[in-house]
Amino acid sequence: MRMNEQTARDAEVARIHVEEEIQGMIDNLDKSNETIDKYLQEYQEFASELPLEKKIELISDLVKYQEHYTKVHKFQSQQRKPMTKKQKREYYMAVIKSNLGWRFKDFKDLLKQLDRDDLNQLWALVKEYLSIRRTSSDKEMELWVELKKMYEPDPEDQLWT
Repeated sequence: MRMNEQTARDAEVARIHVEEEIQGMIDNLDKSNETIDKYLQEYQEFASELPLEKKIELISDLVKYQEHYTKVHKFQSQQRKPMTKKQKREYYMAVIKSNLGWRFKDFKDLLKQLDRDDLNQLWALVKEYLSIRRTSSDKEMELWVELKKMYEPDPEDQLWT
């Protein structure tokens, strides 16, 4: 019996809360309708006084504003979303390319024009420069020795035959 009384009280409390919420929503709608009626009445009074040219001008201004607003809204919504890895990569590559004046197409063309003889000449110039220049530290000397070993022609290796 007590359980039924508790359930009935809970149902009554829930009904009261729902009624209050519904009444609040109705009041808000009434206020909104009053505001709309007020502005509609003001608009009709204002519109009846305007000449046709001014109405057309105001409508065109409104259209421009709406177009501008949609662009701004789109931009702002894009700014709120974090960029994906692909978007970040594309963005930073564009920044690098524009800042350095570097063109990827030019780099590809450069690679196509290079041939083995040019690379061998370039390597000979590097070796000549490094043999003339004094090493500044023991570590640099060790690296130079390692480089010489790495690029020394090996008669047994097929690359050099």
